[in-house]
Amino acid sequence: EIEGWVGIKHRDVLRCLAAELKARRARTVFKTAAPESPERTWCRKASMLAKRSAKTRAEERWDLTIPPNTALPGLHLQGNRQCVFYRSIREIKNKTLTPRPSTLKMLDVVRKDVKSAFGRYVTDADIWLAVSAKDLLPRTAQFLWKGLHKAHRIGSYWNHIPECGARAICQECGALEDLEHILLRCTSPGQSIIWQAAETLW
Repeated sequence: EIEGWVGIKHRDVLRCLAAELKARRARTVFKTAAPESPERTWCRKASMLAKRSAKTRAEERWDLTIPPNTALPGLHLQGNRQCVFYRSIREIKNKTLTPRPSTLKMLDVVRKDVKSAFGRYVTDADIWLAVSAKDLLPRTAQFLWKGLHKAHRIGSYWNHIPECGARAICQECGALEDLEHILLRCTSPGQSIIWQAAETLW
């Protein structure tokens, strides 16, 4: 709370919850549920409900009105770290940015594919965190980041450059040479060879 909930997922809900707890006059105690206990089963069910509810906007589910004089209005200036202020400034600036339609479309494609393949719902933040994971080499992370933004110089990129429109079309298939086509759909022999090698290495 002292850090203003900067970078915290579902902070509107958590901020309201913290305020409600502070507004209580009775003592509040948290305990760890023992394994295989009824309480642990209830915790699992609560977690499943929370994940399911995370798919919709918080304002549509709960009244997030905070009781008066129970929540800090923002960041604590004293005792906070510089990185917290920096993240807060970035969050404020990001709110003024207009999302790119192509990026939103790619995020939606990734979200649907993850749901289909693994049965999990992921948010935009989950996808961006996965792309910037420390396990990835910088070049790999940059490739994925550009893919989500459709920033590779392939496909429709060339349609906006005079006399370069032919580069947008795959010479092998005659289809638009976007990233999905190059990686998954192209009938070029090299594509299948690379995927076979990748499967062997994996």
